Amino acid sequence: MTIQALRFAVATSIVASSVIALAGCGGTAVGEIRTGLPRSALVASCPLSLESVTPAEMQPGARFGPGGEFEQIGIITLGAAQGTDPMSEAVRQEVRPRACAMGGEVISPMMAGDGANRRGYGQTNIAFTVWAHQQRPAAPQAF
Repeated sequence: MTIQALRFAVATSIVASSVIALAGCGGTAVGEIRTGLPRSALVASCPLSLESVTPAEMQPGARFGPGGEFEQIGIITLGAAQGTDPMSEAVRQEVRPRACAMGGEVISPMMAGDGANRRGYGQTNIAFTVWAHQQRPAAPQAF
């Protein structure tokens, strides 16, 4: 298993538990997970490309894989009312400013499905992966 695949598996596990844990207080619960080096925030209405990214496209050297054009910089999770369309305007209004604040350029649907929150109410769990062009630092940075 590559480092990228391991990071993706860990992030996916965290996303699934985050969506379920966040929801249940009424309204839409939104969570963020940032990965990699921090990036400069973009304006809240920045242009984002919506793309479907397959596992093959995340392999080393592929467009969204290590050494490719884009790298994963975060995940945005939502716990919304059951039946919420993941591509609805309401979801876009929650996702866009957060993805832009991360410095995102591309988002891809990670998962969407119905489940129950901690209080037993039905909800739709949604997650998007946020991508940006690869950053290749010229030299190691001091912490």
